[in-house]
Amino acid sequence: MSIISLEKISWKQKRIKAIDRLSKKKGWIYDDTNPYFDEVWTYLPKSNAKNLFEYKKNLKIEKLKFIEEFTKSLERTK
Repeated sequence: MSIISLEKISWKQKRIKAIDRLSKKKGWIYDDTNPYFDEVWTYLPKSNAKNLFEYKKNLKIEKLKFIEEFTKSLERTK
């Protein structure tokens, strides 16, 4: 096992490793039942954020937009 300097690892790679560690600890399999599934497969690859703080801020905004759109679609079906 080689030692890699943390400065060379991007924030995206660090985020994926953290999610992977948490998923293993909680016993979550990596499918659409995992709470982080959408983040890893939808939001993270498209992110242009420069750091984790900016990413989390943008992620929160995106999730709020999704909830708002979902709520509106439910109201239309009534």
